[in-house]
Amino acid sequence: MTPATEFHIEPLADNQLQSRLVGPDSRTGGPIEGQVLEAQFHTPAGELIITSDGNPFEEVLHFTLLDGDLKVLDAISLGQIYHSGLLRELQVVGEDTLQFHFFGEETWRLMVSARPRWALPPWPGSAIRRAGNWLRSSRLHLERE
Repeated sequence: MTPATEFHIEPLADNQLQSRLVGPDSRTGGPIEGQVLEAQFHTPAGELIITSDGNPFEEVLHFTLLDGDLKVLDAISLGQIYHSGLLRELQVVGEDTLQFHFFGEETWRLMVSARPRWALPPWPGSAIRRAGNWLRSSRLHLERE
């Protein structure tokens, strides 16, 4: 996993929670969740884009994995109602893993799998959210340390 800088996002006029991803050759992808581009990485599984809603008093982080055509392969979010959050100390800790702090001093890990694998559903009230059915395989796996 290596940091990237060639993507940027453009907020959608008709949706305050989503943006359009724009690649280096002006190709567009998405829409993706979030309004602020926090980080981006090249991974063996595809392009990983990290965005936030831009509200530090009730922040949500969005992790979106895209293929070479900028089509969304998988997405997962981290946020809790009435909880402030700030993405800090984001670091690559392996070919397929990021580590970061969010919700104060909580340490989180995001693993990116080249192949989809089954993930357990979150516990009720979890800060982790995934669009769609939880009874499916995924490429993005988020856990608190």
